[in-house]
Amino acid sequence: MSEEHPDLFNEEIQTTEYEGSIVIVLNLSLVTLLVLLGLSMVAPILPTYAESFQVSYIFVGFVISSFALARMFLDIPAGLLSKKFDKKKIMIGGLVLIYISSILAGIASDYIILVIARLIEGAGSALYVTTATVYLAQISGKEKRGQWMSFYMGMLLLGSIFGPTFGGIIADAYGIRAPFFAYALIMGLGIIPTLVLPR
Repeated sequence: MSEEHPDLFNEEIQTTEYEGSIVIVLNLSLVTLLVLLGLSMVAPILPTYAESFQVSYIFVGFVISSFALARMFLDIPAGLLSKKFDKKKIMIGGLVLIYISSILAGIASDYIILVIARLIEGAGSALYVTTATVYLAQISGKEKRGQWMSFYMGMLLLGSIFGPTFGGIIADAYGIRAPFFAYALIMGLGIIPTLVLPR
């Protein structure tokens, strides 16, 4: 690995004091679970919600793919940012963007606002998930890296499993916009444990 392209996973987080800390691993895994829980909560209602703005199926499809579009362009820059800047601040910034995007999507008055909200959500997701993954890989140490990464990915998938059902229940009970506000609430809660992470 050349100096121009350093290995993000071989650098320690400032000191080795926190290496192998299960508390940090659980913290990162819990918040990532919340991110994926919220993201997948809106999945069942998103096509119907987009269609309510009287757009064609092509534009409905773009609303869904706009999140991934933002992720595609920002995942690599997010990884580079996590190398040069405070990871904790980047993760908090990502969660704040997701929080804002969820509220914006919930109050959207037209299709364009919904697309903008989804793009912001994708940007926030890229900042948080990419940085959290790098943080976890560094803090876990080489011996336990595989074990903790497997646990982290399992929690990520757990959020994706339960999110759609919860989103459907909330939409049935409180309306089609409600899952977005529930998502915002979950992200607000997710910011709290992130605040106590070491830099």
